[in-house]
Amino acid sequence: MRLRDMAAPPGFDSAAEIKRVKNWMLVTCACFLLFFAFSFFDNLGSLLSEELFVRWSDSRVMPLFSELTVLPRLCFLPMPCALVWLLVRNISYFRSSKSYYTMKRLPNRWEYPLRCALLPVGGALALFVSVNLLLLLAGGLYLWATPANMLVAGAEQDVLETVLGGIFA
Repeated sequence: MRLRDMAAPPGFDSAAEIKRVKNWMLVTCACFLLFFAFSFFDNLGSLLSEELFVRWSDSRVMPLFSELTVLPRLCFLPMPCALVWLLVRNISYFRSSKSYYTMKRLPNRWEYPLRCALLPVGGALALFVSVNLLLLLAGGLYLWATPANMLVAGAEQDVLETVLGGIFA
């Protein structure tokens, strides 16, 4: 049996379930990029427009990366909730059906729990990787597109701490 067929318990279309999780992931990533772009370019535009009319002073700098990504990072919150819902739905729907008892009679007793949990766990791992890649991409854009005189001291360290979650800090 292919791993793709085991992505959902019996009775659910595995291809449709995989497509659903992919769509959730795409919407989550698109919302993050959209909200980050609005936040970043709004702050950068206001700083650059002020620089044209007023002589530059050291008091106006770009906010820290961690401050810019507060609202965009909230976009990642619905995805784990949806994956938990998917896991609960898979388990609870089949507890009352005959497929649960059929699956329990199989030689491999772990096939039913594996089928219930494979897609939510795989989706959570994919979300973890995509969150880190998106934060890395956004941090690179922040450091690359912001003029050096507008970056606050320690901006590179803040980007690394935000992306890595303070692992090495």
